[in-house]
Amino acid sequence: APERGVSWSDQDLRVARAVVWVAKGLKGRDSHGMWPDTLTRGQLRVYFLRKRLKPLFWVSSMVFVMLAFFEVPSWCLGDLSQCPHRTGDVIGWDTPVLPFWASNLVELTCLLLFLLRWALKVKVRGGSRGKWYLLHLCAVCLALADNCVSTIKTDGIVTGSFCLSRFLRPVVFVSSIKALRQASSRVLQAIPGCVEVLMSLVLC
Repeated sequence: APERGVSWSDQDLRVARAVVWVAKGLKGRDSHGMWPDTLTRGQLRVYFLRKRLKPLFWVSSMVFVMLAFFEVPSWCLGDLSQCPHRTGDVIGWDTPVLPFWASNLVELTCLLLFLLRWALKVKVRGGSRGKWYLLHLCAVCLALADNCVSTIKTDGIVTGSFCLSRFLRPVVFVSSIKALRQASSRVLQAIPGCVEVLMSLVLC
């Protein structure tokens, strides 16, 4: 793609569209009605920007899910009497525990990056692509709201040891990664069949 600030010629536009087609073809993906033939210069710029930011998005996803090992336990956010006085009282590794403000800041940053990635995808594709993307957006927005409230009130939107943003963390993580979305969809689709088989066994 041409450098930022450099105008795109018609030839640049054709080449950029071809690059998108080749990238999709190498990964065995269809274009989901997107497109490359109809992408504008602005959409292509956003597409290549998202590709350049992909390593950052990947790192933020890993940091987001690994944060659970280094943050203050949820039961310590409300009533401190429920919080163990020694690290050994908690089953797990003797990992360093981040101060709440630090872990909250890291999580807030990761959520903002999730939101940025979603916005870039929407800018290129012209809209969300199904229930998973809508679920991802709702989960990220709710978690962001809880994190913002946590900067003022430690236990967040819900008073007590229940932390909404941490409860939503698996949903945000799974809905952000295509392979996990596909695996989860297959599991959900198999549930009705499993229930039918179990009911048949019970009736027999």
